Amino acid sequence: MNERDIIKNIIANEHTEMKPVEDEFVAIGRKMFSTIASEVQSGETVLVKNFGTFTLKKRKPRRRFDQGLKKVVETDPKQIIQFTQSPNVFRKNEEEE
Repeated sequence: MNERDIIKNIIANEHTEMKPVEDEFVAIGRKMFSTIASEVQSGETVLVKNFGTFTLKKRKPRRRFDQGLKKVVETDPKQIIQFTQSPNVFRKNEEEE
C-alpha cells in the first residue's frame, strides 16, 4: 500500500458533513494512521514516499521475574508495528534553505 492507496481508502470511507478545517485535518490524520495500522496488521507493508515504511515485526517470547509469584514467567510473543525512516526525509528541507 502506498500513499495514493491510503488517500483513496480515506476518501472511500468518508461519510461525514463538512466540518471546520482543523477538525478535518485531525480526522484525516486519525484515519490515515488507523488505515496504516489496519493494513500493517493484515500483513501488508505500507510505504509512504519520502517519509518511511511501516512493517509488522514479530517479537520472540521473553522471560521475566514476577515478584508476586516469586518465579520466572515467560511472556507471550508480540506483534508490533515497526517504522523505518526514509533517508530523504530531511533532504528536501535542507535544499529549500
